Amino acid sequence: MSELLDWAKFNRDLLAEYDVYTTTAAFKVLTQELQLTINTMSDQYKENNRLVGLIPSENDVDFLVVFVDPTEMPVIDPDIKALLDNATFRNVPIAGNRRAADHMFPSCLALTE
Repeated sequence: MSELLDWAKFNRDLLAEYDVYTTTAAFKVLTQELQLTINTMSDQYKENNRLVGLIPSENDVDFLVVFVDPTEMPVIDPDIKALLDNATFRNVPIAGNRRAADHMFPSCLALTE
């Protein structure tokens, strides 16, 4: 979580211009630290968590950041896997670590302007 938090703090001003969605695990930390309005996927999809995988098809998603710490979560959650699969199918850029996010985030934003 610290890698994601560090990245989000560094990019706070850019993130403030967009609708940001997080998992429940990241929601509290990012909301408190960034002082931004952040949407949690569990609020929107609490009746059927499998719908998390449909987010890229329901919303205009410019960029997906999923930092998975293999030391904390040895197996990827099925909902996150569904999200990644759907984003891949819909050609949504995905960053899986800070270096990729640092490289891809500004480029993806430039394409949407």
